[in-house]
Amino acid sequence: MREWDGVHLRPLLHTERTEIERYIRAHELHPCHDRTNDQQDAQRNRIRHTLLPTLCTYGNRNIRDALVRLSALAGEEDDFLTQCAAAELERASSVGGLSVGVLNTLHTAMVRRVLRLFWERVTDGQQDLSYEHEERMRRLLTRAGTAQCELPHGWRARLRYGVLRLQREETRTTQQGKEEEIFLPLTHEYDIINFQGRLFSMRRMDIVTDEDWQKAVDGKAVYADAAGLPPLVLRTRRPGDYMRLPIGRKKIKDIMIDDKIPREARDSIPLLAVAGSSEIFWMVGGRRSILAPVTEHCVVCHCLGKGEYSIMMSDDIERISFSAEEIRARVQELGAQITRDYRDAQEKVYCVGILKGAAVFFTDLVRAIDRPVNFDFMIVSSYGDAAVSSGQVKILKDLDFSIENQHVIIVEDIIDSGTTMHYLKTLLQGRHPKSIRLCAFLSKPSRRVTPVEIDYLGHEVPDEFLVGYGLDYAEKYRNLPYIGVLRRSVYE
Repeated sequence: MREWDGVHLRPLLHTERTEIERYIRAHELHPCHDRTNDQQDAQRNRIRHTLLPTLCTYGNRNIRDALVRLSALAGEEDDFLTQCAAAELERASSVGGLSVGVLNTLHTAMVRRVLRLFWERVTDGQQDLSYEHEERMRRLLTRAGTAQCELPHGWRARLRYGVLRLQREETRTTQQGKEEEIFLPLTHEYDIINFQGRLFSMRRMDIVTDEDWQKAVDGKAVYADAAGLPPLVLRTRRPGDYMRLPIGRKKIKDIMIDDKIPREARDSIPLLAVAGSSEIFWMVGGRRSILAPVTEHCVVCHCLGKGEYSIMMSDDIERISFSAEEIRARVQELGAQITRDYRDAQEKVYCVGILKGAAVFFTDLVRAIDRPVNFDFMIVSSYGDAAVSSGQVKILKDLDFSIENQHVIIVEDIIDSGTTMHYLKTLLQGRHPKSIRLCAFLSKPSRRVTPVEIDYLGHEVPDEFLVGYGLDYAEKYRNLPYIGVLRRSVYE
């Protein structure tokens, strides 16, 4: 409690009761006495009449004054931190929620304050968010993919595509309907969808190989002519669902019975459905409809600029660590930080990309830097086709330009043992740049053998085999738009 909180003025807050009583007697006043202040059933009265006198007798005689000063100081600091949290809340605000990438750059204490302000803003000032609820939301920020937690009054915090949102629960049927229907962005060249913990990749194709057709035979993929494909959603079974087959229209329920799908599994199987209807295009892992068939003529048309979509389940990726949206948000933050640090630099700034792994990160990063930069590239290898670093560093391509007396930023995808980067920084330092800094999107500190100082870091990650966004295993998976954990069975 403060003397002035912007609404209430408490002029006698720092005045002791004995002083007030002395003033009353001296001026012969007759104040009203609230007898409820004497009752011991209220905690504040027990503190006032029992705890404080005991502390004064056996501890600090000036405990009352000390507590008042502490309260005033805490109030001032709370006001300041609230202002800081409000500024961070605005910085983290994204479409309909908060950017996880921005929140993860903040101190844990500031994250809690931002989450509390976010709660109060969305819920129109509700004040009953407990510490446990704050921690539930904060723990979501470390989760990969899609996650959620329950909050008071039917609210839920949902994490998806790198954005934390608050949503009010309605009826259970409505809630499930929202959760179980994802619209497929068929206009995208490539996209990843996380549905019920399973990953689906969607890509535009110009040709279908024998290997591709085998995936369709195995139930891992479905192909369709884009020209005849209506809007689709990914969802689970609903009453009245049907599929058009070569033999005619048939209920999905009867198809599942014919295909001997266990009753307990029927409501959880993902379905590709025509948006806004009960027509099913593909029962994932099973049959597809006669809708938008792929023909030899259709494939020829693809080469002329038409397209075909392949919706495939990803077998090699165990889970997504960073979605494409999370990656974009963090790269923008790194670019803004580099822009600030080199805004007044008179010398050239050379961004040196380490190929091949950093190629994707490099191109995104330099476009996020709002100042002129020069490009150069090196190929430095210590992996080959292995899953772990060999420790033997090889320079396969050196710089094309001199970096003497210039600012250098080395751009790398991931720092693992640190052996390669330590060697590279030592090598480039010998060429007398004005400064040399390191920017890496990922770092595995648990695997560090040689200490390396990272000036600009996207994320620290645990000791897991990551692929995507330039990261590979035996030259595969570099083109994935997200970063995911590779299944151990792939590389062991």
